[in-house]
Amino acid sequence: MIADKEGAHTVDSVNRINKMISLILNPPDLKLQPMVFDIVYSFEGTKLRRYRSSNRNPDLAPVIFVYALINKPSILDLESGKSVVEKYLEAGYDVYMIDWNHPSEADRYTTISDYVNRYIKRMIKKVKEISGKENVNLFGYCMGGTFSAMYAALYPEDIKTLTIMAAPIAFPKKVNALLHILPSKETFPVKKIADSYHIIPPSFFNSAFFLLDPVRNSLTKYMEFYDMLDDDKKLMNFLRMEFWVDDGIYMPGEVYREFLDYGYMQNLLIEGKWKVGDSYVDLTRITMPTMILVASNDNIVDPESTKPLYDIIKSPDKKIIVYPTGHIGLAVSGKTHNDMWPAVIGWTNERSISTSDKKKGKKQK
Repeated sequence: MIADKEGAHTVDSVNRINKMISLILNPPDLKLQPMVFDIVYSFEGTKLRRYRSSNRNPDLAPVIFVYALINKPSILDLESGKSVVEKYLEAGYDVYMIDWNHPSEADRYTTISDYVNRYIKRMIKKVKEISGKENVNLFGYCMGGTFSAMYAALYPEDIKTLTIMAAPIAFPKKVNALLHILPSKETFPVKKIADSYHIIPPSFFNSAFFLLDPVRNSLTKYMEFYDMLDDDKKLMNFLRMEFWVDDGIYMPGEVYREFLDYGYMQNLLIEGKWKVGDSYVDLTRITMPTMILVASNDNIVDPESTKPLYDIIKSPDKKIIVYPTGHIGLAVSGKTHNDMWPAVIGWTNERSISTSDKKKGKKQK
């Protein structure tokens, strides 16, 4: 009888492992990005999404999301109920998202100035044209938050409110995040990496992220995967996250070189010495209402990299929230969606009433 039970247990284990392998190789329809959108503008491969809604409040300035250049922005709209995009749509916002897409070999010398002064500037101009508003609510996450802070400092007249989430702004020497420690070393071969790859592949970044927690990334998460095979909800959440992690995009080599050299190595942004195009970025020019979101357990962007933005900006209306979660948890955690995001959107609502451009002869669309 004992032998029969052991045999049955072995067969069950084998079947579960086979199911795991099958799900990884042939995942079901994961329905990422459940909020429906249209591409309303495209420029040199960069696209502007506008999310469909029958609930737009014409008194609110539109919100435009700027994500990083490493993964796709679907983490902000991973599933209904845990979608940041959905939260803003429900609050009545006209919601836009910049989709960077994949750069090509021809983009290897594209600079951060190109992203800030050309791509983001064009996208915001288009949002203002479509919405008929004079300014926008700018929301930047991770590296997209760095770019958004730069834009807000260079073009403050375009921004109604600024929200910066888990963004590398300062690059102090004493931090705990491995992704800050390694590239801050003078011997880190940043130029050699950029010159060798031309455009940095997702696999390069995934290898770095793997090192953040090798035990979990190689063993623990698969043990959890094994245990959740009978829980469809948890299983689908796991598969969505895995799909997003593996669905990265390339980064122009010159952007990689600039970001690591001027940021991690020289810490130029917080000192006002980072030149973007023809102008130095002066963060004290950020005077619009600003919300700063920090994950206290962030092992990708050290909390001490984001927090200094609060002290340096000159906005008389600013707020910082340090939440006990990780870098990705800010976007997808059930707890953040229950209490943090309602607070963030409530704060933004009070500051987002915007005037239209009707006086200039424009009509709201």
